[in-house]
Formats: sequence, C-alpha cells, structure tokens
Amino acid sequence: MNGRRLFREYAQSKGKEAKEFVEVKDDWYNQDTLVTKDNKGDLEETSINYKQMLHWIIKTKPNG
Repeated sequence: MNGRRLFREYAQSKGKEAKEFVEVKDDWYNQDTLVTKDNKGDLEETSINYKQMLHWIIKTKPNG
C-alpha cells in the first residue's frame, strides 16, 4: 500500500470524500493538515493526529 492511498483512506475515515491526494501541509504543533480533492475537484482539509492515525492503521489494516 502506498502512502498517498493510506492518507486518502484516513481522510475518508474522517468523513471526507478524498478521491485524490494533494499534499500534507506541515503545521507548527503535533498536527499536520492533509489536503485532498473531492469528486468535484474541490479541496478538502483534514487534520492529521499521527497517534490517532497509527491506532486507526492498527485496527483497520491486515498484518501482512
């Protein structure tokens, strides 16, 4: 699985359409901002909490 797909799926788990990965913006604190596009081409932003994302990966992705 590539990283872009993983980020899109994480955004989708947060209620975004996330049909296309755009970028990850660095923020000043513990959270970065994931930028994706929806079906219309509009930008969507999702805050990334890496600890929460790691727990999501462990719960939803198979071992192998």
